[in-house]
Amino acid sequence: FPGTYDSNGKFMNGTETVRLVSHKGKIFAGIGFWMDTPYARPKGDDPWTGAQILVKENAKSDWKVEINLGEYHIRVEGFESVYFTTDSEGKKFEKPVNLLVAGTNDGNLLGKRYSTSWIRNDDTGEWIKSIISDETRGAAARSFGMHKDTVTGIHHIFAGLSNGSIYHGAYDPSSENVLTVSYTHLTL
Repeated sequence: FPGTYDSNGKFMNGTETVRLVSHKGKIFAGIGFWMDTPYARPKGDDPWTGAQILVKENAKSDWKVEINLGEYHIRVEGFESVYFTTDSEGKKFEKPVNLLVAGTNDGNLLGKRYSTSWIRNDDTGEWIKSIISDETRGAAARSFGMHKDTVTGIHHIFAGLSNGSIYHGAYDPSSENVLTVSYTHLTL
């Protein structure tokens, strides 16, 4: 329930559960705070966490905070468990790479605003921020789709942003410890 603490003492809050996603035997919830930002609420209310991702590790476990995305993130909008069969050069993987991707915006009104995706490292539970664009005035990544190009053989991810822009990217396993999707604006 919003306004409670999980078993690790982390505050769970929000005004909406935007998306539920099944990924590798767990359920993840993307939580938002639409119309309930620090600028719209009186001082002294519940702590401000920014958008959250919660996890339920199995049918009998309670919900826990997986990550607070930060004070400038209002809500998790796009949220998908995706599969890549190739890297960004078209090199085929022995087995598909399954990633959990969350889309949000970085609504920092005082500085640079980004459209971002967050990718979960399933080995460590860490979430890695990937910038989709810094030219979109912080438009949120509201949807993700996958497509394998029949000419290049590259397996692409597409990010649909709240301003109508579409970006496409590919998985770049340039380092064992870093999960990266590099995005490019798609001109229609």
